[in-house]
Amino acid sequence: MTGEQTITRKEFPNGDVALDEGEGLVYRTTDAAYSVELDLPKRLLSDEPYGVDLVRTTHDAQGDERQQRLTLAEYRSQMAAEEHVREVEQTLLDQGREGLDVEMNLVTAMPYETDEPLYLIGLYPPAPDVAFATLNVLRFDGDRLDIAPVARGPVAEMAGIEQRLFEVQAEGDTDVFLKAATAEAVRSHTLAPILPCLAWKESN
Repeated sequence: MTGEQTITRKEFPNGDVALDEGEGLVYRTTDAAYSVELDLPKRLLSDEPYGVDLVRTTHDAQGDERQQRLTLAEYRSQMAAEEHVREVEQTLLDQGREGLDVEMNLVTAMPYETDEPLYLIGLYPPAPDVAFATLNVLRFDGDRLDIAPVARGPVAEMAGIEQRLFEVQAEGDTDVFLKAATAEAVRSHTLAPILPCLAWKESN
């Protein structure tokens, strides 16, 4: 095994370029770049589906990158979702924008995503047969990952707290979610470890 990556590049008569350098296909037009992404469940070890998203990336007047996202399909199986990602990428490579004409028009009408961090809730270790586990709040901000433990104890108790926080998070208000996580940390006598959550809120 040489470790060399296969680069795929295709130019279309209308000037579009499809390029895959080993990390997924990027389809570029004169005004945007399109990619197909696997959208992982927001809650670890949950029954939430895996999404397949068409993502349109452009730049605003200040030159800052902005994205629009359209969910093409959802699957219970990660393998099935990954297969769909590959199929859509192959359609773009074979047919260009004409192969996804409807989807490209739809994603253009989607609202621009904000740059707000993504928060996940998860138990560690994830094995259901362990006696004790730690419930964490994970914060993804670009390439940075922060982890704040909320509570430690029997898995059944941690699962109950996880469910309560997930229900709060589902309401869509990040400030309320962080306050709920802090309250759970106080009840679990782990207030100090949750302080990074408060810092995250203040930094935004």
